[in-house]
Amino acid sequence: MQPTIVEPDVYAGICLAVMPTDADVLVAKQVALAKLATGDSVSLSSVEYAVLEHFDVPRPGHPEEPYDVRPGSTAADVDRDAPQIARQRLGYATKLAVATLVADGVLIPAASPSNDYLSVAVHRAGTSGGERVPVATPSLADTFRLTPGRDALGELPILDANAFVDTLDGLLDDRARRCLEEALAASRRGLYLSAVNLIGAVSEAAWYSIGEALLPSYPELEKALAENRTALLQHLVGEALSSVKRQRLAVTELRTHAAYLRDLRNYGVHPRGEFDPGQEHAFTETGCLLVLMETHRYLARLYAAAQAAGANLAGD
Repeated sequence: MQPTIVEPDVYAGICLAVMPTDADVLVAKQVALAKLATGDSVSLSSVEYAVLEHFDVPRPGHPEEPYDVRPGSTAADVDRDAPQIARQRLGYATKLAVATLVADGVLIPAASPSNDYLSVAVHRAGTSGGERVPVATPSLADTFRLTPGRDALGELPILDANAFVDTLDGLLDDRARRCLEEALAASRRGLYLSAVNLIGAVSEAAWYSIGEALLPSYPELEKALAENRTALLQHLVGEALSSVKRQRLAVTELRTHAAYLRDLRNYGVHPRGEFDPGQEHAFTETGCLLVLMETHRYLARLYAAAQAAGANLAGD
């Protein structure tokens, strides 16, 4: 698509500014799940407004918006946090977040609130009517069939170990796979503290697998592997992965998530420490699900980064 009003460099700046970051999408997921925690159906627009409110971005039509891109603007004039840009970026982030939650089986399309009820017929003294019972009604088609390739209905894909590690051959050994299975089982049973602690162990195991696969090319990993020095191993493996062109930023994000899981695990297994509401949220139903979803994506990215660096995890 070509610009129709502004110069190409300004248009390129606008295109870049409206693209949401991973952090934008993650926050949008958290806001969406918080809005839906009551079990009532919620409109997409109300979730978008809640995301805007979270980021302190005014709704459209605010009378004191000074920002404006004009034909004579330059690329430097494009501000990603200006209300007109931020609304588009966060609206798109919200749509991506909701679409991901639907694809993962966490959300389903719902009927509009005005139709969200069951009507029970009532007869009394020659008159008849009905009482409405509010429910959360899914929005459904008229006919259905199993998804092609599925022989039976399974659990939520993100809580199934086979789906979780699909395409990640060799990243987890048998013990790590057991940790994953028990983490997902704990989450299904509402044992969120156990689930998060175990998923932290899965993360660490993945870095050890990559370290072993990279050892022939990076002998400096040997000591960290032999002495089980996890933080040092993740640092050294991270440096090896960052040596691949254009991969340093992605590896920094991966190491950040690994550190986050390690912090959650340390906090979870040392309950005498100071209470931290931010970390406690991970041990709730919503928080645990978000941790699992983001870790699923993180492991896939970590696997891809390791392959790009020459790690032969599948043993081919």
